[in-house]
Parts: sequence; C-alpha cells; structure tokens
Amino acid sequence: MKSVLSELDKIKILNKSDMANIKNYIHKKYPENHEAENEVILLDAIDKVIYNKLEGLPEDLKGSVKDNVIKNTFGKDKISITLCDIFEACIREEKIIKDFTKELRDLVYSNGEVQITNEDISTHLETLGFKEIDSDVTVEEELNIESEVSIEAPVAYKKNFKKTLCIALMAIFIIPLYYVGRGVYINKQNQNKEENYVIESDKKENTSTKHPNLHLPEYMRYKEIDEEKLKEFLKKRESLLAEEPYFSTIVSVAEEFNLNPIVLFSITGQEQSFVPKSHKDANKIANNPFNVFHSWMEYNTDINDAARIASRTVINLSQNRPEDKEPFLWIGRKYAEDKNWGKGARAVFEELMGYTE
Repeated sequence: MKSVLSELDKIKILNKSDMANIKNYIHKKYPENHEAENEVILLDAIDKVIYNKLEGLPEDLKGSVKDNVIKNTFGKDKISITLCDIFEACIREEKIIKDFTKELRDLVYSNGEVQITNEDISTHLETLGFKEIDSDVTVEEELNIESEVSIEAPVAYKKNFKKTLCIALMAIFIIPLYYVGRGVYINKQNQNKEENYVIESDKKENTSTKHPNLHLPEYMRYKEIDEEKLKEFLKKRESLLAEEPYFSTIVSVAEEFNLNPIVLFSITGQEQSFVPKSHKDANKIANNPFNVFHSWMEYNTDINDAARIASRTVINLSQNRPEDKEPFLWIGRKYAEDKNWGKGARAVFEELMGYTE
C-alpha cells in the first residue's frame, strides 16, 4: 500500500504554481477589488477544483472531504494538494469506508488511473490503527483524529473556518515564502474586520443597492427581456444554453448583479458560439461558457459560479472607462487576449437586442 500512496502523491491536483496562476488571473480580471475579496474568490476557485475531483462520492460527504483536504494541506503550510491528500481525507469518513469503497476506488482511478483494492484500503487502515471497517467505533475515534468541520456544522463556524483558510492562503502568496513556515501574528482586530467583510458580502441585497453600476451605460444594466424570443434565438443556434439550468441561471445572476442578461449571453456567443449541442464537450462547456479563469477546460465549474464570476468581471473591468470609449471594447482589453473580442461581443449584443425587442 505504501507504493500505492507514493503513486497517488505524485499526482498533483493543485500546486503552488497553479494557485499563483489563478491568483494572478483574478488580479488581472478584478483590478479594482479589495485584496480580501480577491482572496475569497481564490479560495472559492480552489474549493471548486477539489470538489470536482470528488465525482462519485455522495453529495452530503463532498463538503466535509473538501474541507479536510484543505485543512490538512494549506492549513499545515503544505503548498500543494495531491491525489494522496484526497484519498487520506476520504478514508477519514466512516461512511465512505463502510458504504462507498467502490466509489472511492473509482475516484482514485478516474483521477490518476491507479488501481486500488478494498484490501489495499483495509491494510492501510490497519497500519493507522483502525481494525474493522464495520466497527461501531468511528474512524475519527480510532485514529484519534480531531473533529473536523462537517456539513452539519453551524454556518457561523464554517464561515470562521473558511476565513481562517483564506488568511492562510494570503500568507502563502503575499508574504515572502520564508515567512510561511514561521508563526505570523495576525492582529485580532483586522481579522475580525475581514471576517465581517466576507459575511457581509454573502448577504443578498437589493440589486440597485449592491450593484448600482453607475459606471455602466444604462443599456448594460438590468432590464427585463423577452425571454421567449431569446430562447427562440438560442434554439435556432441549437444552443444548450436555451435549456435548464443554464438559461434561468444566467438570467437570475444577471438580475442579481444588475446586468442586462443579454450582456452575459453575448459573452457566451463570442466565447463559445452559445454552446451548440452538437459539440462533443457541450455539457462541459456549458458549465463555463464565459471561459472565466482562462477556459472551460481549465476551470470546469457550474453555470451559477461561472455566471457570477463573469458578472463581477464585466462590472470591474468597466471601471474607469473614459466616456469616449465603447464599453465592450474597454472590457475586451483585459477579458481576452483576442484584440477583436470587444468588437465581436458588441456585434453579438446588438444582434440579440435586435432579435428580442
């Protein structure tokens, strides 16, 4: 089993370079953001990457496994996450090793093509002091593992845990590396201020209050659209985005961020031709048709998360736009490497507006 664990430890899920690239991308996309807000976005991105590696496990266990992975890596100054870290977090869950060993074996194979057997799992558990998978004693008690954050934990406790991880990540990326291994005193008052910031940012406020977007032209701010006509347009393009949950999610996120929904749909048209169903990867592309965090291949999340990131990006990149600069061209300077992105997005926007009016 030691050789298997060694193989799993060679399979990187996230390393320091990956996270640095994500962090740099966030700063490029959200240049006007407060540092704490970008760190929260970074942590959310890391959450998504790990969560997507847990395919096949019960939904009610994924959150706990993900939290344990982060706590036992970044929480202990480790600067990378491997498949071995995910495996170790999984076997701490009593329900997984009792009822979902097949799913665990499939997870390991799908992420690293490493074959692992029930005997391997049992042998490894025995080396850790856990004798019987069917025992009434929990894995955490047998291994003398300190209780971790679970999905049943109070909301406030989970928020504190998330903020602690956020601060840990800030230490890794902002403070010179040689300080990371040392104890860094964090002013309690500043910590409480940052925690309040995150909690407040999670509260849903009136659209016009939270996102007035006065720096955007009125036609780019939220307005009700003819959804049936828009769906008709998308269906003519055989777009997967005409279906649920994609269509209504994009519309609702646009309303939340006080953006004209057609702005978001225009970006999907420019980036992915509205995700035609005929594309062999349509179901994956539809998770991130805006290509946030570079592309749908590198950041395959879900439509709600991708739409929210795209909305923040549009809002933030529109800041400080000179009055004589066309909005889409201004956004396109940083949204994409293609110098013609702004022209294309603007053309798609005008086409959609003309069709739905």
